[in-house]
Amino acid sequence: MSCYSALLNSCPNLQSSLNDYFDGCMNGLFKESLPQLEFLLSETNTNGISQTITPGGGKVRKLDVRYKKRLLESAVSAGDDFATCATGSLIGDCMKTYEIDPNDNYYHSVTFKASDLQYSCESNPAYFEEVLMMLIDVVERKVATRVAQDTVSLIGNWASDVDGVTAKFLAVKTLKDGTTQDPAFAAMESIDLAMMKTGYCMPSVIFASDSLYKYYRLVQHGCCAASGVDLGGVVSEYGKATLWDRRIQSALGGTAKNILVGVGALQLLTYNNTGWKDGMPADMGANYFQMKMVSPRTGLPFDVKVWDNCGNITIRTTATSRIVGMPSDMFASGDIFTGVTYVNGIQVVNV
Repeated sequence: MSCYSALLNSCPNLQSSLNDYFDGCMNGLFKESLPQLEFLLSETNTNGISQTITPGGGKVRKLDVRYKKRLLESAVSAGDDFATCATGSLIGDCMKTYEIDPNDNYYHSVTFKASDLQYSCESNPAYFEEVLMMLIDVVERKVATRVAQDTVSLIGNWASDVDGVTAKFLAVKTLKDGTTQDPAFAAMESIDLAMMKTGYCMPSVIFASDSLYKYYRLVQHGCCAASGVDLGGVVSEYGKATLWDRRIQSALGGTAKNILVGVGALQLLTYNNTGWKDGMPADMGANYFQMKMVSPRTGLPFDVKVWDNCGNITIRTTATSRIVGMPSDMFASGDIFTGVTYVNGIQVVNV
């Protein structure tokens, strides 16, 4: 039996093996935390939401979301005499189309010689699992970086009567003026009040940079983790969770800015190309194999391809995804919630 065949024979059990491999913190590679990506794909954030992506023009896949705008309070009239049959304001459905291009993806490949495996101390399946773990890890980190960068552009407005907002960021002081350790509890109250005014009716997560994360550590309010947090438990007890995220901090350009997200307000669209061989002859791809796998760390789906080119074995992992937010025009112009998407900015402005 060739080395390549031995690798393919192990594929049905790979997902279980990878789950075991990722379970520890150190398995040849340090498992870097990816808080935002873990949150986006968590059951807490995706509960009750399903993705149905239909073919669009060319290779682009489209997802249509229908919604109705809230009616303006200023349009309400007084003094109905119950005798007229005048028409009212016309209403209808709004629609937001989200698109994901299968070619807008990230991938990485490695190649090794099948003949080298006979000198390895590891079994063929163990070696394959280790290489596959490395590929999933590096592509997943790249996706997490892109997602963090794209999230910044999805920051929406606070309600128009929220005080202390500049360029969409709510300014708060986490320390008393002139101090470096004494927490200012008013910051927590300012954030909670701004959330209430903006109509947050759902649990939320703060992706915090250094300053706000350290503040919530001090006050221990819905705090704190970088990975592996029981989001469901934290948000159930506190109403929000605070997660430090290196990539969010980098995307925001410093340690003072942070992003608040209502659960469900951001979703990660994903696409897999695994079914492209459906209906093709059974003998096609004798030296080629493709399957879908899910990252044990975040739940991100991958296309995994393995092929043999004259004894050179190549493994490639590909992830196709796009982060999307709620429509920015959910609330009509003139509404106190105009531009609210339940993705908001918070900036620490200590003196």
